[in-house]
Amino acid sequence: MLTPHVLAHVISFSAPQYLCHTVCQALESITSGDNNTAIGHDTLSDNTEGYWNTATGAWALGLNTTGFWNTASGYAALYLNITGEKNTATGALALYSNTAGTDNTATGSVALYENTTGYGNAATGAGRSIIIIPEFTIQPLG
Repeated sequence: MLTPHVLAHVISFSAPQYLCHTVCQALESITSGDNNTAIGHDTLSDNTEGYWNTATGAWALGLNTTGFWNTASGYAALYLNITGEKNTATGALALYSNTAGTDNTATGSVALYENTTGYGNAATGAGRSIIIIPEFTIQPLG
């Protein structure tokens, strides 16, 4: 006789406010960070005070503690991020080594993998290194 297997999912909305976590050990260390979303094994698992983070995929933003406004989608995306803020990583291991870098965007597996504290970098494509997007100053004519 075959027995169906059911994967248990936990959805929690409790203090701190507006938390949503699905699957084991997601958001397990949260103390005061608000408005976080974690879907996947060990996503945002070390987050204590970080807020407005979104992590999807096993170990995404796994070591984040106080970083905020980060989005990680993919296996171990932004995994080593601790205090970095306003980063976007899409793809397996994208921005993996980022610890305190801010305003970075990595799209593609392993994109910006070695970035640790860089600011304002953008890379698109699998395995891309750091590509710096210069700041532009717009001045009125005349």
